[in-house]
Amino acid sequence: TLLETHEASIDAAEVVPQLVSTVLSAHHVPATTQSLRMGVYQVVQVLVERQSYAGVLRDSFEGYELVERYTEAMDGEKDPRCLLVCLRVGAALLRLGLTFGSEDLEDQAIEKLFDVTCVYFPIVFRPPSNDPFNIRAEDLWSALHQVFKCHPLMAGPVIGLLTDKLTLTSADVSSVKLDSLRTLQVCLPAYGCGAIAPFLGDLGQVLLRLVVNADDAAVAEEAAAAIGVVTEMLSKQEEALQSLESGAALSASWQQFVGALVSECCTAVNGSPDSMVGHASARVLIAIAQGAAMGLAAVTTAVVPLLERWCVRPDATETQRSAAFDLLAGVVRGIDPHLEFQPGNEPITAAQVGTIFRLLCDEVSKGLVFSVIGVGAGEGTPAAVAAAAATPVPSSPGSRPRSASQSELGTKRAAIEALEELITRPPRRLVNDAQVRQAVESMSRLLAPGTAENEADARSSCLKAMVAIGKLDDACADVVSSVAVPIVSSSLENLEALADVCAVPAVFDAVVPRLLAAPRVADGALLSCLAKVVEANRGYEAGLEKCCLPLSDGDLLLPRLLHGAKAGTFEVGPRGEHVIRVVAQSVTAQVQKELCGFAVAELLGQAVVSGSSAAAAVAIIGSARPEVVDGSEAGIDLEAVTRRALELALAPAEDGMSAQELGKRRESAWACVASLLNKADAPAHEALFQEVQTQLLRGCSATDSSADARDANLMGLVWVAKALAMRAHANVGALCELAVSLMQSAEKSVAMRAGELFGAVIKPSDAVLCKASHARENLFYRQRFFQTNFGRLKVMHADAAPGSASRGVLLLSVARLLEHVPKALLLG
Repeated sequence: TLLETHEASIDAAEVVPQLVSTVLSAHHVPATTQSLRMGVYQVVQVLVERQSYAGVLRDSFEGYELVERYTEAMDGEKDPRCLLVCLRVGAALLRLGLTFGSEDLEDQAIEKLFDVTCVYFPIVFRPPSNDPFNIRAEDLWSALHQVFKCHPLMAGPVIGLLTDKLTLTSADVSSVKLDSLRTLQVCLPAYGCGAIAPFLGDLGQVLLRLVVNADDAAVAEEAAAAIGVVTEMLSKQEEALQSLESGAALSASWQQFVGALVSECCTAVNGSPDSMVGHASARVLIAIAQGAAMGLAAVTTAVVPLLERWCVRPDATETQRSAAFDLLAGVVRGIDPHLEFQPGNEPITAAQVGTIFRLLCDEVSKGLVFSVIGVGAGEGTPAAVAAAAATPVPSSPGSRPRSASQSELGTKRAAIEALEELITRPPRRLVNDAQVRQAVESMSRLLAPGTAENEADARSSCLKAMVAIGKLDDACADVVSSVAVPIVSSSLENLEALADVCAVPAVFDAVVPRLLAAPRVADGALLSCLAKVVEANRGYEAGLEKCCLPLSDGDLLLPRLLHGAKAGTFEVGPRGEHVIRVVAQSVTAQVQKELCGFAVAELLGQAVVSGSSAAAAVAIIGSARPEVVDGSEAGIDLEAVTRRALELALAPAEDGMSAQELGKRRESAWACVASLLNKADAPAHEALFQEVQTQLLRGCSATDSSADARDANLMGLVWVAKALAMRAHANVGALCELAVSLMQSAEKSVAMRAGELFGAVIKPSDAVLCKASHARENLFYRQRFFQTNFGRLKVMHADAAPGSASRGVLLLSVARLLEHVPKALLLG
């Protein structure tokens, strides 16, 4: 503490030498108590970490002498608290830039520090759960690694230690090997290529054997990672040498490590790519390819020719071809997605890209022989593309498309995924527009009607790939739109596939008109597809607005649904409501105003409002922003619309209206009332709030009204209570009190409906009263509502007479609250 607080006033030149001699040499430190040893290490730690002391320390002692004194002091340390400090100090000592009398003395100093610290490898430390000192194994590992990589001359002894551990043959040494491999990955970059050069040949063989002969997958994975680390180091060295002398031959270090591994692994893959040794060798090649650009270039040059032979060999088994394509995919993933190479300096040449691309496209199209797209009359038109792609050409007279085996499908999936990576991974595309078109055509054929059912996984990979390709740039989006969409949309069997591809905005623009041209837009499967399509394009405001206006255009998505609901030509079910809601939520305020105006005038303004019309109206009005439904710039008269919705919510069924349709109209009308009250300016519409509250208090409490009328009011009680609770309106308290009193009712149905209110208020909503629908939602309203009501309901339940009906209802209300209690409240 004195050294730290009085650093400016201490004469370091006089104090530091005496202090070091006293604490390190005057006593046999290892024989002292733990507290004294800790004091010694902490004194030295201050001396090496404070610049004013460190300079004196460096100038006052010969390097070997200082390291020797310190290593003798820490020798045999076992207490983890002391060990953590003394390892950090040992590493800091050698980073001080000590002056050594000779190179031999420097070597001996390094060896002394290594000898006293290597005994702690591997770190085995399991602190007690209540450890007051908070010493972690990770901290000890970090400190030991700092020692191991503190000086380039540590490379020899550390690599020797680790390779000895890696060549152990006992059955229970997997953890030691893992620790050794991870330590290699930490230390090797710190040493530099020059320091590790003498060990590269042996190290490469040790790592290769660990991948090829590993009994533990984790060991093989870490060994492959270590190979990648060395490859990256050597690649940087080679790039530096090339910058100094263009065209210079590869260094001996590169040849000893990367060159030797690539050669040996290629020989194994060429012999049998699907053997155990072949698979392991492929893993090493992939590690080199993914380690650095030069590694990728070396592997690609060696691997592509031999893989080309395996991919087209007539006698190759499907597992051999699958292994070849897996390796090809791994090589493609070696392209750095964050590094944009200058033209002519790409790690894969244009010829290699062409070969890889051809092999992948051929594999994707294998077993699906189709006529050539875009030849003759109508060339390039969507109709011609769809017709050509959907018309298989038998490979022999009378043959039919066959179902692919599982191994063939695995190969096809690998090829599709690699093709996607080849096109989308590089920052600057390595393939041209014509190749992108060819790839999309090949993948689209798997999505054409009539392909084998067991190719579902390959179809899924195709869809994922086309979405990624379509999002790459405008040219790719146009290709997916013009090629894939006609094929996929040629049959309603492909609606799910079509919805997936629509995640690309350009494809969305092309697809929606096609879907609307289908014979029945109200078809359940088609509406499901439309719902998925608009959901995937929530952020595509411009595209969704094209689906809305003008509302008089019956060929557009939203007008078609809205006019159909108004005319009663089809039932707007949950899928149709979802389509309308997502579009209404996502467009601009100006478009929302036009939609709300239509909903009020054309849907709610009818003399007889059907359940579908009410549902479509609330899907629009309930999705509008607050400024759209209230204020000087609003598109509707909020109070008039609220009263109209209230009128519909309480109205009895018209002649011929079923109970189901009446229930749908009431639910939609109350949802509309709740949404408008939630978004309204409360002070400006206080009379409206009181009017709705009075209606609910009177309607729910009236015992002389019909059961139907009372049921309608109970439905509204839940909706309005939630809307007001979300914005912390004062009236919510009176509605909750009403619900509590109704829970005591002798009419079981009334009591049960009232008891549902509390859980419904805090239950998350995905429709009208939610963030996506622009509802007002005060921060932590659910937590506050729970804390306000849970305690009193629990007390009321405890006080209720055993066996009484009210006790059961109270238990239900408590259970519903607990069912939807916010997780943050539970954790708190």
